[in-house]
Amino acid sequence: MILAISTSAWSGTLEEACKGIADAGVHSADLICIENWGHVDRRRLETDYAGELSRISSTLARHEIRPVAANLAIEPALFKTDDTSLGTRAEVARHYLRLLRDLGIKAASFYPRYKQETTYERVYTATVSSIRHLVDIGNEHDVELGPELHFATNLETLQQAARLLSDLPDLRIAFDPSHFICQGNRIEDTEFLLDHAHHVHLRPAASGTLQTTVSAGGEPIRWVMRRLAERDYSGVVSIELLPEEGVDPRSEIDAMVRLVSEFL
Repeated sequence: MILAISTSAWSGTLEEACKGIADAGVHSADLICIENWGHVDRRRLETDYAGELSRISSTLARHEIRPVAANLAIEPALFKTDDTSLGTRAEVARHYLRLLRDLGIKAASFYPRYKQETTYERVYTATVSSIRHLVDIGNEHDVELGPELHFATNLETLQQAARLLSDLPDLRIAFDPSHFICQGNRIEDTEFLLDHAHHVHLRPAASGTLQTTVSAGGEPIRWVMRRLAERDYSGVVSIELLPEEGVDPRSEIDAMVRLVSEFL
């Protein structure tokens, strides 16, 4: 397994995120490519690709950080499948995937975006079609791309996850149990997702809250790490804390590194 820390805990500059990861004693990063975080400038990827690649590469190198995974926000939302939405989503994905390919990142996830409160069958069918399209674009760039099944989206429940993986049995996903634990699910009920994981995000969570302390939410993480070891999982395990979820992510990162390192 490869231990990484997501740049998600630092909503600001990539420089700050890389320094924080290095300070935690880890030198692999899961790169957040979501515009609100400010780590990757998607508009600059479109207008000055060489300059943005150079900025990101030099920042990573300055802190001796190796990018090993990424988490993307690709717009428009997956349930939009008109010609304009398809074209825009493909263009956004290709800009990000070009960057990932040139950084040497082989696995990435994408956020399904917000929930659409309408006829679910139509939304689901469109979402599956969009996922297929994005996976194909990932393959064009030699990046294994798959959705992160995510709370407060159209792919938030274990039942929805099971249906998706039944319809797309070869699909690879980013597995983050916090999105199911916060909904009151037992960690044991998420085990079927592990067999589809191309990388794993970990944060301490509890019923009703997406992020808590390691002391309160560490046991499910130990369960996941034991199951990954049993599977001889060799992919990336990313510590992915959020900057504003009721705890100090920087102190919790140190506790998470200690916990996860017990199983490496």
